[in-house]
Amino acid sequence: EARDMISSGYKDITLLGQNVNSYGKTLQTPVTFAQLISEIDQNDGEYWLRFMTSHPKDCSKELIDAIANSRHISKHLHLPFQSGSDRILKAMNRRYDRKKYLETIAYAKEKIDGVSLTSDIIVGFPGETYEDFKETLSLIREVEFTSLFTFIYSPRVGTPAASESCSTFRRKSPRSAVRQWSDRPSACLSRAKRKRQASLTRAQAETSSSSLTATRH
Repeated sequence: EARDMISSGYKDITLLGQNVNSYGKTLQTPVTFAQLISEIDQNDGEYWLRFMTSHPKDCSKELIDAIANSRHISKHLHLPFQSGSDRILKAMNRRYDRKKYLETIAYAKEKIDGVSLTSDIIVGFPGETYEDFKETLSLIREVEFTSLFTFIYSPRVGTPAASESCSTFRRKSPRSAVRQWSDRPSACLSRAKRKRQASLTRAQAETSSSSLTATRH
């Protein structure tokens, strides 16, 4: 399908999945998602290949290496962390902790030149305290994301977090406080955005200078 799209002149292809890392596990001949995108990348042409979403618990070094070594895969990784608090991550059943997430991010920054990092956050998850939320803010500052999607927690019928009978999730943060918290992540991004814009401006200036020098010669 990808080959047909590329030969037809498509310039941007996006592979979508709730967790793209699950791709291939049920095939008769198992293939990893990293192998899939690497195979698509081998097709010649002028196009970008993108994907989302990759779950932090499954985001492998193999996947990051595939992005780093590619010709057409966008240097972008959308990796939802949801909370910077290990206590809340455990309550969410996310199956990774803050340390594991930051190790994955560090490897991506090391291997993928100029990688753009984006993420999702849930604010006001049942049982979350302001101290937990501050852990989320500190993670945002440490990673320096390009962009964030912030969502206020809303109950989903049938989930443990929505059950009032479960003592773990019984205490809810005041909605007024949660609404105030939800504005904070965007403010934390400002410094990272300015830093990235300055870096892109320098790179553009260096490229323009090199082109001008080459023209003169």
